[in-house]
Amino acid sequence: MKKNKSKVIIAILIIVIGVISISKVISPKGLYTVNSVRCIGCEECVSVCPVNAISVVNGKALIDQEKCVHCGMCFNGNGRDYEGCPVNAIVFNDTLTSSSLEATEVEEKQYTSVSSEENATKQDSIYVVLPQQCIGCQLCVSNCPVNAIEMVDGKAVIDQEKCIQCGICINGNGEFNGCPVQAIIKEQDTKK
Repeated sequence: MKKNKSKVIIAILIIVIGVISISKVISPKGLYTVNSVRCIGCEECVSVCPVNAISVVNGKALIDQEKCVHCGMCFNGNGRDYEGCPVNAIVFNDTLTSSSLEATEVEEKQYTSVSSEENATKQDSIYVVLPQQCIGCQLCVSNCPVNAIEMVDGKAVIDQEKCIQCGICINGNGEFNGCPVQAIIKEQDTKK
């Protein structure tokens, strides 16, 4: 009985290793990459990656192309609780290969240093709802990628612990244009 279990486990391991190896060989030409301008650092893609190929560096997702098996879960979702990047920062770029990616790394490093300065500025400010202007439409609630906004007594309230300062509630995300009555503002954090 134990020998059969061992054989089954070994067979499963061989299949898994084979699938990973094959997916690297037959994956479509191109790479999954992160548009660091769009990335809000929510880390949802990190948690869904089955091979831990995605990490967050300086507040932005980064895909390790050596680990990536091109499964597409970060881009397409996992079919359960993750529908893909909430701000469409992960893209499949069919013009990039592992060798051409090296040429773009210098540009990414330059952006990362700017991004660090922006993050320092972001941390000095917070997003708040002006209750006298809020009309209770809940558009900000349904478009917040990290569920940091909830309704309290018919008005939107931002949980500062959950808020990742993405600005979608003010500026929108392509489909949503931000608060329709400008009831959300960015202000200096006076608690620091």
